[in-house]
Amino acid sequence: MLCRAKTSPGNDHRFGANWSGGLGISSFSRVFDYKSRDSWTTKLKVVHEHAWQTWQEKLSMKPGYGLPPEQIQEGGVISDDVMAEIADQVESLPAKVKHSRKD
Repeated sequence: MLCRAKTSPGNDHRFGANWSGGLGISSFSRVFDYKSRDSWTTKLKVVHEHAWQTWQEKLSMKPGYGLPPEQIQEGGVISDDVMAEIADQVESLPAKVKHSRKD
Protein backbone atom coordinates (compact mmCIF):
# COMPACT_ATOMS: atom_id res chain seq x y z
CA MET A 1 0.00 0.00 0.00
CA LEU A 2 1.07 3.49 -0.62
CA CYS A 3 -0.42 6.46 1.15
CA ARG A 4 0.71 9.78 -0.21
CA ALA A 5 0.01 13.42 -0.79
CA LYS A 6 0.11 14.52 -4.35
CA THR A 7 -0.82 17.30 -6.63
CA SER A 8 -2.56 16.41 -9.84
CA PRO A 9 -1.10 18.41 -12.72
CA GLY A 10 -1.96 21.79 -11.27
CA ASN A 11 -5.58 20.97 -10.64
CA ASP A 12 -5.81 19.90 -7.02
CA HIS A 13 -4.03 18.71 -3.90
CA ARG A 14 -5.02 15.35 -2.49
CA PHE A 15 -4.04 12.61 -0.09
CA GLY A 16 -4.51 9.13 -1.44
CA ALA A 17 -4.27 5.47 -0.53
CA ASN A 18 -3.31 3.40 -3.55
CA TRP A 19 -3.01 -0.38 -3.41
CA SER A 20 -0.51 -2.05 -5.69
CA GLY A 21 -0.12 -5.64 -6.78
CA GLY A 22 -3.38 -6.32 -8.59
CA LEU A 23 -5.38 -6.74 -5.39
CA GLY A 24 -8.62 -5.49 -6.86
CA ILE A 25 -8.88 -2.76 -4.24
CA SER A 26 -9.86 0.68 -5.46
CA SER A 27 -7.75 3.70 -4.62
CA PHE A 28 -9.20 6.28 -2.26
CA SER A 29 -8.37 9.98 -2.07
CA ARG A 30 -9.56 13.25 -0.66
CA VAL A 31 -8.86 16.76 -1.94
CA PHE A 32 -7.60 19.28 0.60
CA ASP A 33 -6.90 22.99 0.87
CA TYR A 34 -3.19 23.26 1.58
CA LYS A 35 -3.64 26.74 3.08
CA SER A 36 -6.00 25.44 5.76
CA ARG A 37 -4.40 23.27 8.42
CA ASP A 38 -7.84 22.10 9.50
CA SER A 39 -8.63 20.98 5.94
CA TRP A 40 -5.47 19.02 5.24
CA THR A 41 -5.21 17.40 8.69
CA THR A 42 -8.85 16.29 8.53
CA LYS A 43 -8.50 14.87 5.01
CA LEU A 44 -5.25 13.08 5.90
CA LYS A 45 -6.96 11.44 8.88
CA VAL A 46 -9.88 10.33 6.68
CA VAL A 47 -7.53 8.71 4.13
CA HIS A 48 -5.45 7.13 6.91
CA GLU A 49 -8.56 5.67 8.51
CA HIS A 50 -9.83 4.31 5.19
CA ALA A 51 -6.45 2.73 4.40
CA TRP A 52 -6.23 0.92 7.73
CA GLN A 53 -9.86 -0.23 7.59
CA THR A 54 -9.26 -1.59 4.10
CA TRP A 55 -6.14 -3.41 5.26
CA GLN A 56 -8.01 -4.88 8.24
CA GLU A 57 -11.03 -6.01 6.22
CA LYS A 58 -9.38 -7.19 3.00
CA LEU A 59 -5.70 -7.88 3.57
CA SER A 60 -4.75 -8.54 7.18
CA MET A 61 -5.46 -12.28 6.93
CA LYS A 62 -3.90 -12.81 3.49
CA PRO A 63 -0.45 -14.38 3.35
CA GLY A 64 2.24 -11.74 3.00
CA TYR A 65 0.08 -8.88 4.24
CA GLY A 66 0.01 -9.52 7.97
CA LEU A 67 1.85 -7.18 10.30
CA PRO A 68 3.34 -7.59 13.76
CA PRO A 69 1.06 -6.03 16.38
CA GLU A 70 3.48 -3.17 17.09
CA GLN A 71 3.22 -1.98 13.46
CA ILE A 72 -0.57 -1.92 13.29
CA GLN A 73 -1.95 1.58 13.58
CA GLU A 74 -5.36 2.84 14.59
CA GLY A 75 -6.94 4.26 11.47
CA GLY A 76 -7.45 8.00 11.55
CA VAL A 77 -5.12 8.54 14.49
CA ILE A 78 -1.97 10.42 13.48
CA SER A 79 0.38 11.74 16.13
CA ASP A 80 0.96 15.44 16.59
CA ASP A 81 4.67 14.79 15.93
CA VAL A 82 3.91 13.39 12.47
CA MET A 83 1.52 16.24 11.68
CA ALA A 84 4.16 18.78 12.73
CA GLU A 85 6.80 16.99 10.67
CA ILE A 86 4.80 17.23 7.44
CA ALA A 87 3.13 20.61 8.01
CA ASP A 88 5.81 22.66 6.25
CA GLN A 89 5.78 20.37 3.23
CA VAL A 90 2.00 20.41 2.87
CA GLU A 91 1.62 24.13 3.51
CA SER A 92 4.34 24.99 0.99
CA LEU A 93 2.76 23.09 -1.91
CA PRO A 94 2.39 25.23 -5.03
CA ALA A 95 -0.98 26.81 -5.63
CA LYS A 96 -3.31 24.85 -7.83
CA VAL A 97 -3.80 26.17 -11.33
CA LYS A 98 -7.04 25.94 -13.21
CA HIS A 99 -6.45 25.43 -16.91
CA SER A 100 -9.00 26.78 -19.34
CA ARG A 101 -10.82 24.26 -21.46
CA LYS A 102 -10.06 24.27 -25.10
CA ASP A 103 -13.19 23.47 -27.06
